[in-house]
Amino acid sequence: MLNGRRTPLLLIFALGYVFLFQIPLGLSSFEAENCERGFINSEEECDPFFYKAKELKRDGELNRFYFYDFESWDEDWPQFFVDTNVVFNTAYGYQRAPAIVWGGGNYLVVWEEYLSNYYSLFEENIYCARVSPDGEILDSVRIPVSTAPEDQYEPSAAYDGTNYFVVWHDTRAGNYDIYGARVTLYGEVIDPEGIPICTTAHDEVAPSIAWDGTNYLVVWYGMQAGDSTVSIYGARVTPQGEVLDTDPIFISNDTLHSNYCPDVAWDGTNYLVVWEDGGG
Repeated sequence: MLNGRRTPLLLIFALGYVFLFQIPLGLSSFEAENCERGFINSEEECDPFFYKAKELKRDGELNRFYFYDFESWDEDWPQFFVDTNVVFNTAYGYQRAPAIVWGGGNYLVVWEEYLSNYYSLFEENIYCARVSPDGEILDSVRIPVSTAPEDQYEPSAAYDGTNYFVVWHDTRAGNYDIYGARVTLYGEVIDPEGIPICTTAHDEVAPSIAWDGTNYLVVWYGMQAGDSTVSIYGARVTPQGEVLDTDPIFISNDTLHSNYCPDVAWDGTNYLVVWEDGGG
C-alpha cells in the first residue's frame, strides 16, 4: 500500500510527465521565458510565461531540449519567394536546396523538406509546386515527389516536352543512391516509388539533369570500385524512365583531386558538364 506522503508526490510527477510529453505532439502549447534561444539543458528551470515553443526537440545524446518562440521561428526558417510574395511561409520544417525548370507553360520548383519530431528523428523528403509565368502558385498544397523511407536530398529537374523529370540522392538503402521520378504538367507524380538510376554499393551524391531532345543525362559525384578520388559520373535515361547506362559513365578522370557538385547543360549537339575541383 502506498505511503500517504508519497501519493501526492507521485501524482505531481505523473501529471508533469504527461504535460511534458504532450508538448511535442501539439496537444498543448508551452511558453518559456529566460531559456537560451539555441538549446537548454533539460534540467534547467524555465518560467513558463513568455515564449511559446513552436517545437520541443530532444537531443538523444546530450538529453537537451530545444525551445523556439513563435515570432522568430518563421523569420528564421528558409522561405521561397516569387517576386516579393512568400511561398509556403507556414509550412512545417525547413524547405531547402530548391531547383527550378521551365516547361509546358509553367515553372516547376522542387526542393528538399526537412522535418523532425521530439525524439530528434529527422526526415528529408522531396516536394514540388508549379508556378505560372505571372508568379501564381498553382499548387497551394505542396506535391510530394518522394517520401520514401530514410532521406532524400538535393533535387534537380528537367523537362522533355511532355513531362518533368526530378532527380535526387536517396538513402533508403543505407548509402547514397540516385533516384528520379517523372511529374506531369498537371502535377501528378508518375513514379511515386522512384526510379533507381544508380544504386551501387558506393555513394552517389548531388545529381543534376539535362534533356537533349531524345534522352536525359543525369550526372553526380561519387566513387566506384578502384577509384582513388571522388569523380563525376553520369547515366542516360529515356523519357519513359529506362536507364540506358547501368554501368555509370565515367566523366572526370582526375586521379589527384576529388571532383564535386556537377551541373550539366545541352547545346543542341553536346552536353557540357562542369564541376568543382578539389585541387583549388
